[in-house]
Amino acid sequence: MAGNAEDETLAVERVIDAVERRALACLAAELDLTPSRIERRPPETDDIVIRDLTAIVAAGPPVNLYIAFSFGDALLVELTRSLTAGLENIEEDEGTLREAVAGEVANLVVGHCTADLAGRGEAIILSPPILLGPGTIIYGSTGSRAVAHLTLTFDAGVIEITLVRPGRPLDLIRKFKGID
Repeated sequence: MAGNAEDETLAVERVIDAVERRALACLAAELDLTPSRIERRPPETDDIVIRDLTAIVAAGPPVNLYIAFSFGDALLVELTRSLTAGLENIEEDEGTLREAVAGEVANLVVGHCTADLAGRGEAIILSPPILLGPGTIIYGSTGSRAVAHLTLTFDAGVIEITLVRPGRPLDLIRKFKGID
């Protein structure tokens, strides 16, 4: 059993390394953003507190993790402005555009990670991003557990990336503030 925990730890390290490398490269190349601070740490709890908007992508075997990208509103506004520069009359679609940008950043980063993680020609199945709004918490009490946490701080705000090992399929439980 100890071998399994060691193998899992190595796998998580490989995934968080790829996510960090690809997130930094993607944000620099696509949006000309460089973080002022990078913090990688083990999670303090199995719960993931959602910031203003979170995009979660499920990566199938051999990765078997949910990868959650949680965006602070100020950074998401900046990313949306950058990606929609030159478009006219978009004010009425601002909320939809923010969601699209969050999903696209998650897709770009995780999609580029697949080349690093697939290894010996194995395909990695990815889900479309699942978007969660403010006040949502993902609880790990049903068997899921956060296994790695990465915070990228930019002048305009923050992206928190959390890797979650699912306890069983569709093990995401959403709970909104104020509702039990």
